[in-house]
Amino acid sequence: MPFMTPQKNCSSEDATVEEAAASAFASIPDLTISVVYASTSNYDEEEVEAFHMDLERLYREGHTFFKVIIEDFNAKNGPRGTSEERHIGTHGLEWSEQGERLSEFIMAAKTIHGNSQSQKPHRQRWTWESPNGEYHNEIDHIIVNRKFCLTEVAVVPKFYTGSDHRFLRARFYTWRKGKITCITCSPVDRRVTRAGTSKSSIFPYRGQE
Repeated sequence: MPFMTPQKNCSSEDATVEEAAASAFASIPDLTISVVYASTSNYDEEEVEAFHMDLERLYREGHTFFKVIIEDFNAKNGPRGTSEERHIGTHGLEWSEQGERLSEFIMAAKTIHGNSQSQKPHRQRWTWESPNGEYHNEIDHIIVNRKFCLTEVAVVPKFYTGSDHRFLRARFYTWRKGKITCITCSPVDRRVTRAGTSKSSIFPYRGQE
């Protein structure tokens, strides 16, 4: 059975890092999923820095072949600005200060920002809606350590979550049995759904609320 391992809380009550090890599924070799809830801009720089240090430590301590970070980072990432930013794709909406900090982590960890790898219209990119429906931002992100296995990152627009966030979905190709694996995250109720070609499982996140 898949299991959840609660990780050390970050500096604030709202910033937690939790890890799910899904390697028990034979169809997905050595996959680790980390679900992240980041500090908002209301926290001071020391708390934000401590959060990113915890996240980088968690990532580097993992030794699985596939690593996926699914995050409500409260960060907006735009397209890459220079050719040196190879960890960021050429597609995105706009940058924020938190997004710049997220980009620094992605580059330091040598990971790939999945959201920006494919071109999509705005209505298929945003993951959060303001209470009055006036503003839409892409603040939930999927980060991977191996670009070649990632086939798609997209929202699930018609799936109602009962909150201001939308489901974010990533599709991966694994060469074992040639399967396409779909991982869908809800930043709201803290669960990850893994759907393969033959079965589906849900990992309930038992972290601190």
